[in-house]
Amino acid sequence: MTGLAGATNAVAQGVDGMASNAAAPAVRAPYSFDWIDYDLTASISFPGAYGGTDFANRGERGNRELIERTDRFLYLDAGAMVQLGRFGLGVLADALQYDVAPAQPADASGRPSPGLSLEYVRAHATAAYSFFDQQLVLGLGARVVLLRLQERGVGALDRIGGVFRSGLLAMAGAGPEVGAVVKPTSAPWRVGVTARAPVIGEDTGAPSAGVLRTGSFVAPQRIVQPWELEAGVALQLGPRPLNPRWIDPQEHEQEAKSTLRGEELARERRALRSQRQARYDNWPHEHVLLLASLLLTGPSSQAVALEGFLDQRRELVGRKVSVAARFAAESEVLPQLLRMRAGVYIEPSRFVDGTARQHFTFGGDLRIGRFSPFGLLGEHFVLGTSAFVDLSPRYQSFGLGLGAWH
Repeated sequence: MTGLAGATNAVAQGVDGMASNAAAPAVRAPYSFDWIDYDLTASISFPGAYGGTDFANRGERGNRELIERTDRFLYLDAGAMVQLGRFGLGVLADALQYDVAPAQPADASGRPSPGLSLEYVRAHATAAYSFFDQQLVLGLGARVVLLRLQERGVGALDRIGGVFRSGLLAMAGAGPEVGAVVKPTSAPWRVGVTARAPVIGEDTGAPSAGVLRTGSFVAPQRIVQPWELEAGVALQLGPRPLNPRWIDPQEHEQEAKSTLRGEELARERRALRSQRQARYDNWPHEHVLLLASLLLTGPSSQAVALEGFLDQRRELVGRKVSVAARFAAESEVLPQLLRMRAGVYIEPSRFVDGTARQHFTFGGDLRIGRFSPFGLLGEHFVLGTSAFVDLSPRYQSFGLGLGAWH
């Protein structure tokens, strides 16, 4: 999704699509040939790998000393999804982790000052159903956020990835989200929309009165993920269909079920599945997919950014609605081998005196080959690898992933 600048709301499908549209679990991909289907994903990326990362887009007024002390950025995501006919459900989670070195390496007694490690986790758990022969897909689910702060030492064990010294604070919350995808059969376009309610996370420990402190930090009362409204459109150029009719295997095999039994029925089912796959394999590969989306993020009352918390500075953010525009294109430049994509998006600053910055994204998928250890993934599973980069002033990210090639 990063290689497409996040402009995937209208073409959301599979487990990765859950990040942009709650209807994604029930959107059947053209290569989905079975009544029961599944999708898995896992990836790792390294935002800020080159240091000096302004992750919150604070701009030139940001605390440069704090930015230089913030490092070891790591971003992980993983998810799983299952489809049963026109119904689908799945879970997708991503986690951002980074460390902040202490401003002073030692306290007055000479003992090393602990650094701070921050983990921020977001998860989507959604269920969806398709109507009118897959031309309308609706989804409903929950968005969950978790913030965890830990103190870390600065000794040798920590430098090689040692354990956390002590837990400081954990906050969690959840809120509903809904989504829809409209994809008329044989049309070269799609539209999508999703709405996410605000999420307010409270301290998961015992409630306390007054000012809460975590070590040397004044802790927040709660964490807030503002409401979001996202809409997107997709247009595919070329002979390859964007919205082919999905053939329901149960309906396709109905006649065979009524007339055949035993091994004859099993052979006929395999033959019918081969027909569905041949239909997909024979489609032309030439296409250019154009994507656009708009993301509105709501205001947050009396909120400070994570940077403000780490800097212990009351600098309010998110005081008004922000707008992010995203555009992308994709094409299979080498049929059955290499798919390339590029995008651009505008990241608004949530700070009052901040300015928006432009991101350029690039990505690709490379086919590796059939892969099914011990037959666990089925005889038709094809493994692929993916890579992406996201480049912007004061921010760089790159990542790698493994998954199914289609």
